[in-house]
Amino acid sequence: MTSLGHFTRQRRGQCRAAPAWRSLLLGFGALALTAGVQARVWHIGAGQEVSTPAAMNWSQLQPGDTVLIHPGSYAGNAMLQDVAGTSAKPIVVKAQDPANKPVLLDGLTVRRAGWLQVSDLNLTVTGWRDGSNPYKNYPALIVDQGSHHITLARNIVRDAHVGIGVTGAGLGIKVLDNQVLNNGYHGIVMMDSSGTAAQRGVIGGNLLRGNGQHGIELESSFFTVEHNRVQDNGHESRVAVPVGGTSGIHLYSDGVGGGCSDNIVRYNFVSGQKDKIAADGNGLHMDHFCDRNLFAFNVSWGNDGSGLGLYAAAGNTIHSNTLRGNMRDTDRPRRVPGVLLGELIVTTAEWLHGRRTDDATRDNWIYDNVIVSTLANVPAVNIDWIVTDDPNTIGPNLLWSTAGAPVVNRGGLLARDAARADSLTGTTGHVVEAPAFANVAAPASDGLRLVR
Repeated sequence: MTSLGHFTRQRRGQCRAAPAWRSLLLGFGALALTAGVQARVWHIGAGQEVSTPAAMNWSQLQPGDTVLIHPGSYAGNAMLQDVAGTSAKPIVVKAQDPANKPVLLDGLTVRRAGWLQVSDLNLTVTGWRDGSNPYKNYPALIVDQGSHHITLARNIVRDAHVGIGVTGAGLGIKVLDNQVLNNGYHGIVMMDSSGTAAQRGVIGGNLLRGNGQHGIELESSFFTVEHNRVQDNGHESRVAVPVGGTSGIHLYSDGVGGGCSDNIVRYNFVSGQKDKIAADGNGLHMDHFCDRNLFAFNVSWGNDGSGLGLYAAAGNTIHSNTLRGNMRDTDRPRRVPGVLLGELIVTTAEWLHGRRTDDATRDNWIYDNVIVSTLANVPAVNIDWIVTDDPNTIGPNLLWSTAGAPVVNRGGLLARDAARADSLTGTTGHVVEAPAFANVAAPASDGLRLVR
């Protein structure tokens, strides 16, 4: 942005009023300058001033401008590079008719941009293995290179290599109410794009379904992840070399790059994640150095792996979540000998990324959760032997097994009643009884709501 200032000069001993005519001319000049930067509406489409999003010179946009993309299918990656709005006057790029979303066949890239809103577009990037078009090997919707205060809302992002990829971005990232469907790898990836305690990023209200691996891969800190529906991810049917490791909402750090701490994950419905290769398929998972996160009021059911897992993660608060009927991959013990089974799992490894981590899962507080196992060999809570000497507060929780499994396994010591659960966890107040759910047959319709 260029700022226009009004400069005056006074010489020593000389100060006199400007003639009236000069004041008028100065006034007309100011009006002309103001008129020159007034916001305008741009139209993209057949018969419009610009034919396709890829042909648009995006850097010419001014704060407050609106770009309307008319219905149609458009080839070529739309590169929104060096697009700068302001907090008071963001630049808006949206469908001219939200009910008839324009289809961008080669995706959209937001690079070195700020105060920008992108909404109501259809990014269906088919044929993403086509090496002749490099954009098809990237996320359908990319935000990178320091872009900040970017809102992605109500878009359809599907059939691409990756759905939405945000990497190396700044503050103010919001991903809201999008449908992210059937992408080859992850649905949403958020890497090295942390917010702050005062200005959190938001991933909210999205539907993530049928993606190849994670629904949401969060390798950033100070995000709020809320009101998402994360369903049936982990197929890897379009991946050349499937590796497994899927989770619906996955927080991860390698301890070197971006962190995964101080996030709030709440009010999410997470179900049906798959993993027929590795030992995952979890609903919610905090993995590798993800600390001080809050997981609350999430509902996780029918996943191949655990409903919720902690792995080398410290200082997290986990309360008021409902976990039921997970660990549905019953072939897992044969395929992965020694795998830990449980609706809620607390574990670590002796070494990770060159660091000793046998005491990395510590200072977590896990309370007021409703945890129900539905399989005879799956405890409600499984505390791995390697973390039994680490300080964690587990309880009180409401625990149950419909198939008679132990409600707590603490390093091989089992509890089937509340008194024994209190003794093994070192807390008081566990309840072991069948919870009264509204309708266990319809969990996606709030059927796992407690009625007493």
